[in-house]
Amino acid sequence: MIIDVLEIVASSGRRHRIEHLELTSPGDAKRLQEASITASIQAVHADPSILREWNNLLGEERRGRAFTYREVLDERVHLALGTYAPTAPNLPLPNMYTATTRRSAREPSSDEVVNKYFALPLLNAFTAATHGAAYSCFMDNITGKLEAGKKADFIVLDMEWSPDDLLQAKVLQTWLGGKRVAPS
Repeated sequence: MIIDVLEIVASSGRRHRIEHLELTSPGDAKRLQEASITASIQAVHADPSILREWNNLLGEERRGRAFTYREVLDERVHLALGTYAPTAPNLPLPNMYTATTRRSAREPSSDEVVNKYFALPLLNAFTAATHGAAYSCFMDNITGKLEAGKKADFIVLDMEWSPDDLLQAKVLQTWLGGKRVAPS
C-alpha cells in the first residue's frame, strides 16, 4: 500500500524511502525501482533469533518473502542499510553479518538461516551502509564515498573479506574528515 502512495507523490528532486522494508510481494522491487524509492533496511530485524514465531504469525509463504534484500538489489533499487539505533544496538558489523549471511549475530553458534537466497553480497552491504545511507538523506554530495571533495569519514578493519569474518573484525583506525582520530 505504501508503494501505491509513493508512486502517486513521486516527483523529481524527492527521495522517498520506505523504512523497515521487511515484507514484500513479488513485483514490489521493480515498482520501487521505477518510482526511485529507496529501500531502507535494518538487518537486525532479519536476525533468525527474533524471527522464530514469524511462521506461526504470518505463515511460511509470507515469511518466505521477508527481507528480500537481494531481490531489491537485483532490481537496482537504492538500498540504505542502517542499524536501527537507538532502539537496537548500534553495531554495524553484526548488522552486516546478518544481511550477508542471513544467520544470527545474536546467536552466532546457531546454524539457523532465514531466506538465504535474499542475502546481500558483502560489497553491496558496505555500499548500502555508506553511500546508500548518504544518498537516502541527500548527504551523498558530502559523504558516503571516498572521493575528492567529500568528508573522509571511514574505519580501517582487520578482517578477511568474508561475511563470516564480520563478527570477529577489529577496528584498527577511525578517520573523521580525513584525519585519523583513533588508532584501535
